Amino acid sequence: MNGYRLLFGLLLVAIAIPLAALQPAAVPSQTATAPQQCQPTPDRPVAGGDDGAISGTVAQATENQSIVEITYTVREQPSDTLEIELPPGATLVNQSGFDSADGQYLYAWVQRGDQLTLRYLLTKRGRGGATSFKNMSYVAGADWMIAPTPAHSGADTGLQPADSGVIGTNILYLGNYTTQTREADCQNITLVVPAAADLNPEPKLKSLARAARSFSVGNPYSTVRYFVSPQPITAAAGFTPQSENNVLIEDDLQVHSAWNAWVHEYIHTRQTGEAVGQNFTWFQEASATYYAARLSLEQGLISPAAYDAALAQNAQYDPSTDLATANADEVAYRWGAVVLARLDTALVQRGHTLAGVFDAVNRESTTYADFESQLAQRGLNDSQLNKTRATVLDDDRPDPALAYTSPWQWLPRPLLAQWSLLSMVPTFLLGVIGSILVGDELLTWLSGIRGAGHDDDSEADATADDD
Repeated sequence: MNGYRLLFGLLLVAIAIPLAALQPAAVPSQTATAPQQCQPTPDRPVAGGDDGAISGTVAQATENQSIVEITYTVREQPSDTLEIELPPGATLVNQSGFDSADGQYLYAWVQRGDQLTLRYLLTKRGRGGATSFKNMSYVAGADWMIAPTPAHSGADTGLQPADSGVIGTNILYLGNYTTQTREADCQNITLVVPAAADLNPEPKLKSLARAARSFSVGNPYSTVRYFVSPQPITAAAGFTPQSENNVLIEDDLQVHSAWNAWVHEYIHTRQTGEAVGQNFTWFQEASATYYAARLSLEQGLISPAAYDAALAQNAQYDPSTDLATANADEVAYRWGAVVLARLDTALVQRGHTLAGVFDAVNRESTTYADFESQLAQRGLNDSQLNKTRATVLDDDRPDPALAYTSPWQWLPRPLLAQWSLLSMVPTFLLGVIGSILVGDELLTWLSGIRGAGHDDDSEADATADDD
């Protein structure tokens, strides 16, 4: 047996083992309760279809692909006025038949047989008065469009597409499309995929269904509908109006990322919008960002190295806005996610999870002081609370405290983030070559033992013959 070959083989295996730990692999899920009681689809803003005393037919204007045209027909005498509010991202172009049109608000006293028209232009959300995602805009092509759905109140009103399309509570799509659906217990997750989109739906639906089954907090809707955009939507790659059950998302976004936007937006559908009290508006985006990374890690979509690297890179961000006053600002996504990751680790060590805190603050209007009280009730000590408070209120840079790759934290963050991909082939080769060398030497050693035993037997037989 060649001792040098054996030692060299063992060395290669010893190097490959810690490198293999950085490859994508699912980690245990913190929660594993599928949604059992789903709430119905929000009835704001329209009943939908042919329901209602007033029927609205939605079409894309022929002269401008970015204009939505709705023709209302009063089929039955309503008991109330028709009231409409255009959401952020829509600007009134013109109307007919309404008694009043004041900016984003319109209303009309209508009689059976009346017809009214409403035309609005897709614009950046900020032009409609939105305070977040001001530069995000809905999109349109030559024969398709994704637009915000107006809010209707008063007279019972239903909307339907003039031709092919889907009318959602917050978002509508006009044009040819297909749908892809996945069930997650009481929840139905549907992708509305325009003919112009380039999308492989299977990995998205698989990730979303697994997220639905493992994220056991919040308020699951019976239906969650993703409207897939063939074009960039500028300021945000994904967007969930009102934290309800409609999502707008770009078609080229991947799930194999710590920034998994598909799961990020799904988390928004579980939020109620209550966690917006003093010094706490950052929690909405921070929790969606953190759980997108955490659930992607649990699903094996990213490696522990990529997870740690994402947190480390987020911690290096230099904000222009205080975390305490952030809403959809970058610091909420980056520093906020790091803060929540650290808190979750500390809570798990005490037999709790951040998911339990998420559920508590999701139920009623919550300030940062309320959030801190929830953490203290679950055993976090003053030192941990003070460290978190220093980041949120005093702008101290958060410490990502790498959970899985601390021996490798000397590596540059971009390299660490891609380490699983870069090291996959070398790790495999090191392991295989080392195993072959060790195995070959062990077989040689065993063969030598057998050979020595055979020689002893031969000598014994020869001695017996001489006698």
